[in-house]
Amino acid sequence: KRYYSIQKGGFMFLITDSRSYFNKIKGTIFGETQTTWILEQIKIFEESSTIKGLIIGITQPYYYNSTTYEDDLVKQSYLGIDSEAFKNEKNRIANALKNVNFKNPNATNFKSVVMISGGNMLSFDKGSNNPYGGFPIATCGPMDGSVDCLGGPFSHGYSRDMDDQFCYFNSNIDDKGNLCFFLQGYIAKKEGKSDIKTFTYNTCTPEKFDSSYDIKCPIIWKEKIIHVAIVIGITIFIFVLFYVVIYKLAVKTLDYQIINKEE
Repeated sequence: KRYYSIQKGGFMFLITDSRSYFNKIKGTIFGETQTTWILEQIKIFEESSTIKGLIIGITQPYYYNSTTYEDDLVKQSYLGIDSEAFKNEKNRIANALKNVNFKNPNATNFKSVVMISGGNMLSFDKGSNNPYGGFPIATCGPMDGSVDCLGGPFSHGYSRDMDDQFCYFNSNIDDKGNLCFFLQGYIAKKEGKSDIKTFTYNTCTPEKFDSSYDIKCPIIWKEKIIHVAIVIGITIFIFVLFYVVIYKLAVKTLDYQIINKEE
């Protein structure tokens, strides 16, 4: 199998396989066997007194908050974010995490939870836009490749640089005894310039890195073409309406007034 878990230093790292079992017709990303395993690992994490943090690794964008994009003429079609096809499986994972307190670091039962996703961009959401459990998600990449903005929206934005994007990740214990995950997104230095920091977040002090922005992916090129076509169509319609219909009516009315005047 291509999925496994690592437990070290007080945290659990779930390495999932979201490619081998991916099937839109069956509505599965992980397959039933792997999904059951993920739920079992989350249960272990929830009940453990020594495991204080959970990292879930996945190879592709995880969520797509469709209400934000409902006015888009063309919807994102990338399978990994197709919420309708895969929502049942994602909701099962969300329900498994519902009793884990990963939102209030001041409570004694706090545990850090974060998902690290592969993808063709660099982005971060604190969980406010994640409809499947509300846990933070960092998308890290690509080191070398083209960029597509998929999923979202993102509370801390995204980067559209072509390549050399990566995430820095660290963990520490705070003064309350919480295991904290510290994440930063970077665009690597180019032409002698320093690395550019795109986002910073700490699961134990989220208020210090809060963001009220819900930044959506830009309109895709297909929608831009449709927008241009609509504008051109409206322009032609107005032109025809004015110069054909309104103009003829004006001429007819004017001729009628002239004839009446001569009479």
